[in-house]
Amino acid sequence: MFLSAKDKEKEKVTAERKRFGLKSNEGKSSSTGSAIDVSVQNTIKQLRAQNKKQKRKIKALKRKSTVPESGDGDKDSDADAGDQFGGKISKRKSKH
Repeated sequence: MFLSAKDKEKEKVTAERKRFGLKSNEGKSSSTGSAIDVSVQNTIKQLRAQNKKQKRKIKALKRKSTVPESGDGDKDSDADAGDQFGGKISKRKSKH
C-alpha cells in the first residue's frame, strides 16, 4: 500500500508517542475548557439565580394570598369610602 508523506509523518509521530508512553489526542473534544463552554456555564449559572429569585417571589405571593382577610371593619364605612375625601360620588352630588 502506498502512503503519502503526510501519512508517513503521522505514523512516525504515533510510533514515538507509543515508545514514550504518551496518550494520543484521538477522541478528545476540541471544545473542552474553551471560552464557549465557560460562557455557557456562566449563562446557566445566571439563569439558575434568576429562577431562585422568581421562585421566592412566587412563594411570597402564594403565602400572601392564602392569608384570610380580617372581617373586623364595618361594612357601612367601606361602602362610602370614596366619599370620605372628596371622591367621585361627593363631586357628583355637589355639581347637581
